[in-house]
Amino acid sequence: PGANCNSLSAGTKRRAGRRRHFVRECLLFADGMTVLRALTIDCSGRQCYNRSERLRSAEEHMEKLMTPFGEISILIDGVSIPYTAQRGSANHVLWPDVENRFQIAVYGVPDGREHSISCVFSPIDTYGRGPESGERLECQSFYSAYRVKMSIGVECETGYLGGKRISDEYDYDAVYLENGIKCLIFPDTKTERYVFGIAWIDDVGWNDLINHENDRDVQTWLAADPSFRL
Repeated sequence: PGANCNSLSAGTKRRAGRRRHFVRECLLFADGMTVLRALTIDCSGRQCYNRSERLRSAEEHMEKLMTPFGEISILIDGVSIPYTAQRGSANHVLWPDVENRFQIAVYGVPDGREHSISCVFSPIDTYGRGPESGERLECQSFYSAYRVKMSIGVECETGYLGGKRISDEYDYDAVYLENGIKCLIFPDTKTERYVFGIAWIDDVGWNDLINHENDRDVQTWLAADPSFRL
């Protein structure tokens, strides 16, 4: 059961005035897959990409976020760091059926070196995955064999034309991983705050047809968009 790994699909959706692009592919693999290799962090004595956002109330945050696809980890240059996930509010118009919505903020002081910040999960089952990029959004979604969909997003636009970045709004890139998404920080990056959005919903399958009257699939794409504040 689950995703059909022999099928690929692509298309475009528009919701809330923004374009949504998606290309789906499928992965099947065992538990405990290591995606990023550990690297030594050298920030010349300065605090570097290792501070999570302080939250208002203990009821609104989690220091370990468990999703239907596995536990979430935040990695800096491949090294796991502590984080705090803040629960988001419901929205009865844009994502009425989303089960959970969280954001994780990671801060860092630019030090003129390359770094990576990753939001990944430890897989507990097989799943299909597919990028769902949009305007000012890099997002990837995952579909389980049990009809659960989860999206992980970060505000960014990654794209180059003739070796030149298409968008001049962001000074970092995003990369789609097999079990999450990663931000690439460059020596000239000035951004100090990176926010990952995570949302999941049930009763959504890999091969479901798009229902424009009741599109449950699009709800996590919206709920995982960090530009929608908590």
